[in-house]
Amino acid sequence: MNDKVKGIILGALLGSAITGSAAYASGAQIEVLFRPLTYLFDGVEKKPAEGTGFIYEGSTYVPIRFVSEALGKEVGWDDATGTISIDEPGAAAVVAAYKDGERELTVAQRAVNKRASIIRLLNPSYDQYAEDPGFLSQMKTELAADLIIEGRADAGTLESAAAEAAAELDKLKKDFDLAFAGQLEWASRLSQLKLAESDVQNYIRLSAVRIAYLDKQVTDAKLEAAYKDASAAHEFDKATVSHILVGLTDESGAARTKEDALARAKEALAKLKAGEDFAKTVLAYSDDPGSKNTGGKYENAAVSSWVEGFRKAVLEQPLDEVGEPVETEYGYHIIRVESRDVPALAEVSGTLKNRLMNSAYKNLIQVDLPGLEQTLE
Repeated sequence: MNDKVKGIILGALLGSAITGSAAYASGAQIEVLFRPLTYLFDGVEKKPAEGTGFIYEGSTYVPIRFVSEALGKEVGWDDATGTISIDEPGAAAVVAAYKDGERELTVAQRAVNKRASIIRLLNPSYDQYAEDPGFLSQMKTELAADLIIEGRADAGTLESAAAEAAAELDKLKKDFDLAFAGQLEWASRLSQLKLAESDVQNYIRLSAVRIAYLDKQVTDAKLEAAYKDASAAHEFDKATVSHILVGLTDESGAARTKEDALARAKEALAKLKAGEDFAKTVLAYSDDPGSKNTGGKYENAAVSSWVEGFRKAVLEQPLDEVGEPVETEYGYHIIRVESRDVPALAEVSGTLKNRLMNSAYKNLIQVDLPGLEQTLE
């Protein structure tokens, strides 16, 4: 508040007029003192349209709506919660409304702005998007999703998230200081973004509720079904292979035709079938820089990371046999598969659970939320 009006304690009169020598607080009559008051804002006198100030027990009370509007702010009153809000113009406007079962909720522009500021606190690179409509729309959607999830979560989830948030806030502050040492300071960054620590703690709490809620959506049956699908697609298969790549360019970088590459691959294959050491043949023929000096070996590698032709051969070729040349976009490969392994569910459950949680969240954002949104009057 401007220095000119320091010392004035803003009472919650909201522009109402006091016309007698007594006011009422909590049902009790109190004695107040009225006296003429002059209000200066940056040296400019302004007068309340209605209502006046009064003095009670040494403190001066003035209409809060008058003072806020004189400072270019908007005042809001929530009768249900007894909350007075003073914001930038438009901040109190409701920008979205939802009905989830019997529960109704609204999202105000103020809350969207606050969510955007918290993201900017955690990642200052988002400062460039502070006024970007797309960014603010995303913040509105994510906030609405968190509020929907909060309403659906059970009491135990809500209680544990609240307990977790305080500890996580302390950790976040330490991480912030480490990440931005000498660049940003926690308290000043909060002030710059018009945030309180309680705002950040509430964001952490909602995040914890979200994670716990989504985690509970992943049942054992869903996890087992996802594992079955992933196994059928060989998504987690690992294999140890030795191979020789005859590329479409030679070591000097000169182009090599497919016919020449295939002929060279068959020459290497013939030597292997005649009993020549695989590692020795690799040194003589392979153009793969990633494995030439390791006997052509890729050990316990993810099969899904390889190009289709190579991947198919690794999955189908008999173990410990040298196969016929396999063509890929890189040239021709001579492959010997030494082992194949399919991880158990327990080994990949974390990856699958995260995937299913992300899928559930995406469904909430893209399917549930649009169906729950109400038309604003």
